[in-house]
Amino acid sequence: MVVKMKKYLFLVFHRDYLDFLKQLRGCGVVHVTRKKGDDMEPSAEMANLKQYISRLHKAIRFLRPRVENPVKPVESANAESILSDLETKQQAYEKARQDLALLQKEIALVEPWGEFDSQTARKLAEQNIKMRFFKCSGKRYQSDWESEYHLAIIKQTKSFIYFVVFERSEKTANFPCEEIFLPDASLSQLQHRYEELQQKIPQLEQEFTQIADESLTTLETAISKAMQEVDFNEVHQSGEAIAEDTLLTLVGWVPKDRQQELEQMIEEAQCVAVEVDPEPDEHPPIVLKNGYFARLFEPIARMFSLPDYTELDLTAAFAPFFTLFFGLCLGDAGYGILILLGTFIARFYVKEELKPIMTLGMLLGFSTTVIGILTGTVFGIWITMSEFTQLQKFVVLGDPEQIFYLALIIGVVQILFGIIIQMINRIRQFGFTAGLSPVGWFILIVSLVGIMLKGTHQNELISQVTGKTVWGGIILILLFNDIKANIFVRLGKGLWELYNITGFFGDVLSYVRLFALGISSAILGLVINSIASQMQSIPWIGPVFFILILLIGHTANILLSGLGAFVHPMRLTFVEFYKNAGFKGGGKPYKPFVLSESK
Repeated sequence: MVVKMKKYLFLVFHRDYLDFLKQLRGCGVVHVTRKKGDDMEPSAEMANLKQYISRLHKAIRFLRPRVENPVKPVESANAESILSDLETKQQAYEKARQDLALLQKEIALVEPWGEFDSQTARKLAEQNIKMRFFKCSGKRYQSDWESEYHLAIIKQTKSFIYFVVFERSEKTANFPCEEIFLPDASLSQLQHRYEELQQKIPQLEQEFTQIADESLTTLETAISKAMQEVDFNEVHQSGEAIAEDTLLTLVGWVPKDRQQELEQMIEEAQCVAVEVDPEPDEHPPIVLKNGYFARLFEPIARMFSLPDYTELDLTAAFAPFFTLFFGLCLGDAGYGILILLGTFIARFYVKEELKPIMTLGMLLGFSTTVIGILTGTVFGIWITMSEFTQLQKFVVLGDPEQIFYLALIIGVVQILFGIIIQMINRIRQFGFTAGLSPVGWFILIVSLVGIMLKGTHQNELISQVTGKTVWGGIILILLFNDIKANIFVRLGKGLWELYNITGFFGDVLSYVRLFALGISSAILGLVINSIASQMQSIPWIGPVFFILILLIGHTANILLSGLGAFVHPMRLTFVEFYKNAGFKGGGKPYKPFVLSESK
């Protein structure tokens, strides 16, 4: 449900404006209508503050995974000094890693040549003698070179020959080989530097851990204060100056159920506050208020969009369907029990804000367990194909054809439910006549379903009803599809909408994925069991392979099928259901101007 919002216009004397904003922030219930970024006056101070926040964000992301034994932060600790020290160490750390990678390449380059002294090469160069180093494949190397040039083989492997050539500077020999240019440092010098860096990097990582333990809380407190300062400045600039800049106006929204808190603040504040009606084109912020069950699905609803203020919140409407869809897509009682137990245990260890997610996982696991029992699938074992005669009486949907038709029936039901919601929405927003077009669609679709039933079951009553109601639905669609347009435009739009009746059949067929995913998950489980059972015939290690294949196979199947069981119900919800419900969305979340508590 979308909570009703009240709009307030505040009028404040310019000298009292800062004090008023502090009082408003202390009240913490008003969503202030802010100016857009282009309308804000650029400020060097705010630009520096935002850059400071960006640095803090990077530092916190870097340090948070490194916390081991957090300690109480020192009260006198300065966030800027901590940040500067950390950034200096990060630069040293990155340079050390880059140097280490470069040294690895140089050592690999020098290693075949052994301990070579570069000073010797320089002394020979002074005598007009040049040393050249080559790496040549065994096939290309020619032994005649040894008699023709001053050449010495340094190392020979199965694939390559490493040799050095001494020649006068004015002469240059050409070899069909790769010439190697060695660094000035010797192999021992490079290895010594490499060992130093190998020791330096763990030391820096240990220092990062120490900073994380001692200073992460300080940085989190600093970023909270900085963001509050930015927030305060944005609200400050959102005030509109009038009466030669002596007065400022500010617009805000407050949930109806928290209106009394604001009224108490207004009595104490130096301001004039007037409750005003919102403009037709205004979009108040959205606060959702649902029961415990529907509230679990709000994170899923927010993945798509919040509803528009004038719309119905569809969270409670899709939640039961989503639960059923997940169970049908995964459809294995064994997997459902694992999900149920896993999320139940995890709920005791996760943070408070993640506990609703674990509760949702328990609910989806329970749905999977129930559907798995009804379809007769437990860890890839099909009860209808097994010898568990006592359990077979609980199997209601053992025939895949039954599940196929069930998926289609669910699709029709949810689409019709969405059309009913669209009708209610249009009546609430535009009046009774605006809801007649969805009524026409509802009648038409029910009639078409009746015609299909007539084809499979000869029923005189169905025949009479569908023959009359089809035309009634078409007339409502033609006449009331757009109540603002004239009759000719309505007829044209109505004909176009009727042409799109094929979309309904496409939407219904989309629900076949519920059948397909459930069957594929069960078949994969069956295949895993079959492969594992074949391993038992192997002497000695057969039972080990049997257990490993079951564990790895079913784990992979749970992860793969579980992902599909989450994604595809979302697709059915956000595409088929939302479309037929006429969901527009685009609501902006309610964000009150409030002083957050520092961590």
